[in-house]
Parts: sequence; structure tokens; C-alpha cells
Amino acid sequence: MKDIGKRRVIYLIAIFAAVVLIVLATTEMLLYQTAVKQQTLRLRASAELRIRMIELETEHQGSGKCQRQDSKSLPTIEEKVIGEIQKINERSYHGFTMPVEFVWGRREGNDIIFLLPLRHSKVKSVPFNSGLAGPMRLALKGQAGIIIGLDYRGKKVLSVFAPLNFLDRHTGIVAKIDMQEIRAPFIRVGIVAFFVAIAVILAGVFAFLKITNPMLLSIQESENKFRGLVEQSFAGIYIVQHKKLIYVNPRFAEIFGYDNAEDLIGISPIDLVYADDGATVSENIRKRLDHEVYSINYCVRGVKKDDEIVHIEIHGSRTTIKNVPAIVGFIIDVTKRIEDDEKLQQLAIAQEASRAKNEVLSMVSHELRTPLNGISGLAQTLINASDNGWLTIGYADGQSQ
Repeated sequence: MKDIGKRRVIYLIAIFAAVVLIVLATTEMLLYQTAVKQQTLRLRASAELRIRMIELETEHQGSGKCQRQDSKSLPTIEEKVIGEIQKINERSYHGFTMPVEFVWGRREGNDIIFLLPLRHSKVKSVPFNSGLAGPMRLALKGQAGIIIGLDYRGKKVLSVFAPLNFLDRHTGIVAKIDMQEIRAPFIRVGIVAFFVAIAVILAGVFAFLKITNPMLLSIQESENKFRGLVEQSFAGIYIVQHKKLIYVNPRFAEIFGYDNAEDLIGISPIDLVYADDGATVSENIRKRLDHEVYSINYCVRGVKKDDEIVHIEIHGSRTTIKNVPAIVGFIIDVTKRIEDDEKLQQLAIAQEASRAKNEVLSMVSHELRTPLNGISGLAQTLINASDNGWLTIGYADGQSQ
């Protein structure tokens, strides 16, 4: 009982934990995906805005009446545009809830040259084929889109990238956020939610046990009473499912000469009856399982473990156990009753024979008595006549009287 109680508590905790953790994980995942989508939209809008600002600043710096956009003036215009964009970056960084970095660069030979100071590094360039700055490399190839890849530090970032034609030079712009920064609030919330979930699980298990323990104790007591009645019953109780015995009580095993009821589990009932009665048992099982009849009772001859014949009366009804048809019932050893009935029948036959014999003897005696009376009377008359001298009687020895 104690082991069952411990297992029940463990199962409850496991079930509650699984449900809570699945709900938490699903919620965290959905919120995380939503956050990534929102940040992607913000990055896209910011990148497009930054590109437009660069284009406008380039037009502004190159629109002077006395200034021509020739090879000598381009470096000056580039320097001024980069300076203005850098100032805008520094002011705009404070407007984001998460650290957003804008990277602007171009390719020179086998290197990627960064036109703006990098927030997390003082490097000015990285090799184009190094595997770093993946979003910038795609932008410099003329591609635009969204990617989760490695930045110039080798950190995984969510980035929006696009090519930019700046002063007839191919450049690229990238707006990015560290994935670690996106995950951080969800990790913190997840840790807090985990401990809250543990508290909720323990409280739920305690409340569940508090409510259900009295009911379980009542059920256990009822089960113990029922089991005691079944185990100590004078009738052999059985359950048949899939045409096999799945339960028998000790009395059932005793009727068939077995010491242990477990020895009969899995045996077909047909194997426990006399060969000539097997078809009857099989047919009656089929009728109940096929819903032809609900219950039935009949007598057959059983075969005990030592091959001794025992007469049994079988009672059984159809039921369902775990959604599978079954038969539950009991058997009674009627061997003594059958033997007593046979003795009574034999006694009745003997009594009937005795009565018939007496009637025959009485009738024969009556039939014989009538002529004998006549003969006896005649003999007496003759004797009387002889005594009076009226008649001489001759005897077998030749003498006369």
C-alpha cells in the first residue's frame, strides 16, 4: 500500500511537471518567434530608413553649385556623408529597446572594409572569405534579405542586409541584433517561470492528494472487503477473457485440485472439463461473447489435476473489462449432490422393486389360498367320516382306518 502511494505521488509529479513544462516551452517558443518577427520588421524598416538617409545625405553633400562630383571631390563627399551617418547612428542607438548595430562596408580586394566604427570591435576590416560578416558578404554580392548568421566577431546575429550604390561604388549595409540579446529576456522569464511552475506543481500535488486520499482510502477499503469475500467464497469465482482464464479465486483452484490459483491463469476453460463436455463449454462461451445470451448456467463434468472426475455447476454472465468482452461467474462442486441423487434414485428403484415383489407375492398367495382351503375342508370331512366309521381311509403304508 505504501509503495502504491509513493508511486502515485511520483506519477502525479511527473504528469504535472510534463504538462506545465510543455505549456511553458510552447508559450516561450511562440513568444520567442513573435519577438524575432517583430525585431525583423524593425530591422528592415531601420535598414531601409538608413539607406534612404545615406542617399539623401549623399545628394545633399554633392549638390553644391560650385562643387563637381569628380574623382577629386568624391573622397570629400564620402568623408562628410560617413561622418553624418555616424552621428545619426550614435543618436539612434538610444531609441531601441535592444542594442541594434548598423554596419556599412565595401569590398576592397579580398577584404571587407567597414566605413563606420564598429560597436563591439575596433577592427577596420575582415577577410572577405573568412566566414565572418556573413550578412555583409551577401550584401556586397548584391543580395538583400534576412538571415541569422555570424557577424564580424563570429557571434550569431539576426540581420537585415541590402546592397547600396554609394558614389558609384558597391557597398552594403547591415542592421543586426545579437541573438543572445533577443534570447536573454526569454531565458530570464523561463528561469522564473520554471521555479514558479515547481511551486505550482507541488501545490497542485498536495491539493490533489488532500482531496483524493479519502476517496482512495474508501475505494481501497471496499476493494479489500470485496477481495476478502471473493477469496473466502465457498464458490469458485472466475473471469474469462479472450477464451482464457484471467482470474480464479482459491476455491476455484481447490475444486480442480490445484494448490495455487496462479497455476490456472491463461488456461482455457475447455481444458478443465471432460472431453465429451468440451463442445458444450465452448458453445456457451461463444453465445455470451457474441451477445446471443447475457447469462447462462449448466452442469458439466470437470477433470481435476489428478484426472479425477468432478461434477460442477457453472454460472456466468457477459461483461466488459477494459473495453474487451469478458465472462464473469462462479462454479459449484455438485459431485456430492449428484452422488446423493444417484443413491436416492437407486433407493427409490429398490423400494419400487420391493413393493412390486410384495404385490406379486400377495397375489400368488391369494390365488393359491382359495383351492387349498377347498382341499383342506374336504380332507377334514373325510377324516371326520372316517372317525365316525362311515369311511375307511387307506394310507401309504397299506394300513387302513
